[in-house]
Amino acid sequence: MTNSNKTIISVVILIVLIAGGWYILSHRAATSGPAATANAPVATVNGENIVQSDLTAAELQISQGVAATTTDAQATLKSQALDSLIAKTLLKQAAEKAGITASSTQIDASLSSIKSQFQTQDAYTQALASQGVTEDQLKAEISGNLVIQNYLDQTLGLSSVTASEAEIKAFYDQAAAGQTGVPALATVHDQVKQAVIQQKQGNLIDAYVLKLRSTADIKILN
Repeated sequence: MTNSNKTIISVVILIVLIAGGWYILSHRAATSGPAATANAPVATVNGENIVQSDLTAAELQISQGVAATTTDAQATLKSQALDSLIAKTLLKQAAEKAGITASSTQIDASLSSIKSQFQTQDAYTQALASQGVTEDQLKAEISGNLVIQNYLDQTLGLSSVTASEAEIKAFYDQAAAGQTGVPALATVHDQVKQAVIQQKQGNLIDAYVLKLRSTADIKILN
């Protein structure tokens, strides 16, 4: 696994955990296709299948909908997406082994957050129908993400990660170097702080995923 892939893994996991079911709901339609193809396994992690539809969704997430136009770019995108799915599967398995769960309060709060992004209940219901998803299925996927989030928080203390003023300034200075028209640090302080925190959280996730991979039985099928 390359350094680029390690960075992608942590970024993807953080996006999924932050966006929760909303990301799943808003991108599911793009992953639809013939059932046989969508359900075809592309890898196994400790005997658990990763299927083509999951890989397609991860590729879309990483590429932000911009198609990879060369063979090398397509291969890189597939590798990054597959590594992110392997990481998420390993974390899910570790969380299940540790007996981590998501409370109904957490699930309901996440679901409410998703619903709040629609102007009406009808719009939300229509979105579910257009994606071929029931609310119970959406809640199950939200629960899975929350289980991983709770596990990472318990194991790595992600929610307690902070950013010092020195770290914030160093991050800002590096990003602003050679750029023109950059807002003053005071203007973007909170955004930079959050970026530093997510970077540090990502580093913790990368290291932990490498540890899980070192003892896992992973098979790439195609």
